[in-house]
Amino acid sequence: MKKEKKSFDLLIALGIVFGIYVILSYIIPVGYYNSSTFSSGETDPVGLVGIFKAPLYSVAIFVQYLVVFLSIGGLYAVMSKTGVYSKVIDSIVKKFSKKKTLFLIISIISFALLASLSGLPIVVFALVPFVSAIILLLGYDKVTALASTVGAILVGIMGSTYGNALVFKSFFGLDANKGIVYKFGLLAVLVFLLIMFVIGKNKSLTKKEEIKETKKSKKTKKEEIGVMYVNKLIAMNEYELAKKITLELKKYTNNKIDIYTTLGKIELYMGNIKEAKYQLSKIDNIYIRNTSFTVLARVYLAEKEYDKAKELLNKAYNYSNNPYALINLINMDLHERKYEEAYEKLLKLKQNLIFNKDCKYHYDAISIFLNSKLDKKINVKQSIGYRERQLEEYDKTCALTHIFRHVYQDIYNKNIHTVFANNIDVEYLFNNVPNMLNEDNYFYTNIFDEYYLNIDNVGLNGENYLIVGCIPGTKDIVSMYPIKYNPIKKVRS
Repeated sequence: MKKEKKSFDLLIALGIVFGIYVILSYIIPVGYYNSSTFSSGETDPVGLVGIFKAPLYSVAIFVQYLVVFLSIGGLYAVMSKTGVYSKVIDSIVKKFSKKKTLFLIISIISFALLASLSGLPIVVFALVPFVSAIILLLGYDKVTALASTVGAILVGIMGSTYGNALVFKSFFGLDANKGIVYKFGLLAVLVFLLIMFVIGKNKSLTKKEEIKETKKSKKTKKEEIGVMYVNKLIAMNEYELAKKITLELKKYTNNKIDIYTTLGKIELYMGNIKEAKYQLSKIDNIYIRNTSFTVLARVYLAEKEYDKAKELLNKAYNYSNNPYALINLINMDLHERKYEEAYEKLLKLKQNLIFNKDCKYHYDAISIFLNSKLDKKINVKQSIGYRERQLEEYDKTCALTHIFRHVYQDIYNKNIHTVFANNIDVEYLFNNVPNMLNEDNYFYTNIFDEYYLNIDNVGLNGENYLIVGCIPGTKDIVSMYPIKYNPIKKVRS
């Protein structure tokens, strides 16, 4: 009912405005310029035909502009899909990161000149989203972005030179080739005033920001150290402490996206699926959310909602060529023994992405495994690490030797996770655990298939769960050790 009322009120308002226009046409006489002299004519009232013609004409003009703006939106959507658009913007932002004011000046002058010379502001407007995005990424506000683009276009129209002789003919009675010096003079003055306004506005803001940045610098360093420590704690399965520190970081950081993503990850690993969803739901911008899609996908995997998990991962990859989303999709294919499909995705990963160190780590492992399963030659720098050797050719004896590291405490190497309780026969457990592995206790986290088993007091420090890592699509165990939490217990029990 409210929406209908709003639409009705808008129509009434438009009707009133049009009615006033019709009435004034009977009162105010028309006029025109001739050789810089204004001549007043007679009134030109809107007749019965004009009452119906004018709205139709307005709608036609609106449709034209709508098509143009939709076309511009479609253009940017296509460019964003390819990933080239974001790379170009990032490169320009990086180039002008220390020359922000120069970019504003170039932007204002360029838009003003294009509008002044072409007389086609709608065409020039196609560049506004591109330049505005750069200005915003450089750290300026929306007002600055608007003034430096749309404002510059308006200045170019007011200071029209060769682009639109009709504008100047109506204002000054000049032809296109007459008074060009004055035209450019007016344009220069208007551009200068706009530049002074934009720079002056941001100078005052810059001083305030400098004070803020000085205050934040110490916090930023603490935040960086805190994030590194949290990630280390997560890797060591110390989730309670990781959660506590993350909540402390939340108090003074502006990067809430990473905070919510980290909290979602921690809650997931602790088995608090509902809480994990809640933390991730706080990231409400779909384009920003792609950073958390991989974590949310793992939540759905814990709930055995495999189709939803794949949908999220595909979104994350399609929006921003997220390499980790593609890696997750590949690993799901490996679990299902869909090696050809995994290989096709691996080619995309290789061709379209620049690998960071961590991403390359996953890529190499996947490549080594697929080399062993497919009659294809995937060039990869061979590693002699335990993980890579097992992926290339599984060795049961080597696996058991590796697992025995968790029998004895290592006071010097804290990354050895946990150790088995003294009464646990590790070799017996190793030989019998494969019979306990099924889809109900499977939970994907990386290239290896991971299973979580409930075994009371399996760990020396009272751990009641056992994590088992296997070669993808098999029950060949490569790792096995006690843990405190089961991420799937509260979902599937």
